[in-house]
Amino acid sequence: MRAFSVEIEARVVGNAEAAAEGLLGALERRGDLAPVVSAGRGSLAARFDVPARDPAEAARAAVALWTDAVAGLHASVGEIELLEVTTPERLERELERDDEELLGVSEIAELLGVSRQRVSELRRRPGFPAPLAE
Repeated sequence: MRAFSVEIEARVVGNAEAAAEGLLGALERRGDLAPVVSAGRGSLAARFDVPARDPAEAARAAVALWTDAVAGLHASVGEIELLEVTTPERLERELERDDEELLGVSEIAELLGVSRQRVSELRRRPGFPAPLAE
């Protein structure tokens, strides 16, 4: 048996930040999952470790953990829209990749030829790509 890193994301109606706090607490109470939880723009996501023999078993276990954890939240969490199972080695390679491809507000403003304030306005518009990191 080995550990797999699993990411799950779903839509959430209500206070996404409060739902994220509740989800983090629920996952932390379930043992050594090392959860990381995020919320934004109507979505709720978590990445945590699951011990399993293979990726399929890890996916089933993660969905069961997620379902139990979100059942107690004071928010309406929709169906799972993203389920990704990764080996820890691959996740580590992803995290070590060169972050030069990521742009901050200043870089986006320069690229678009607008002010930083305008970028902030654009980020609030539907259809503007969600940030990969904050």
